[in-house]
Amino acid sequence: MAYGLLEERDAGGLLGMIFGQKRETFGEETRSGTPAINYFLTDGANSDHDAAWRVLSEAEHAESQIYYVMVGIGDEDFRFLRDAATAFPNVGFVSAKDLGKFVGSDDAYEKLLPAELCSWLKHEHEGEDDHH
Repeated sequence: MAYGLLEERDAGGLLGMIFGQKRETFGEETRSGTPAINYFLTDGANSDHDAAWRVLSEAEHAESQIYYVMVGIGDEDFRFLRDAATAFPNVGFVSAKDLGKFVGSDDAYEKLLPAELCSWLKHEHEGEDDHH
């Protein structure tokens, strides 16, 4: 089972490797139709804003069943990730300034499964039965 981008890797940087690739196919290969959650962890600012934004936009327009939880680790502002979470219904942002404290906190799971994700999942499956 593969979800998301099915592409060649030819761009630099971590976000570039994930979002800035040559694309032949964007989509999901799954028989179950089950939505996927993609956790993206980073400790720095990205340098490929346009490519990443374009892919997130295409994922939204393709009605992809992938929800991206962007986790910013450290003291960076993570402006791009925050903006993406505001702009796209299938993107969320979580800040973890101190990873050790974050992982050990009582509300870590709540933060990693944000209310926006739950709302998105409900919206994606409106009108379906509850057999899954």
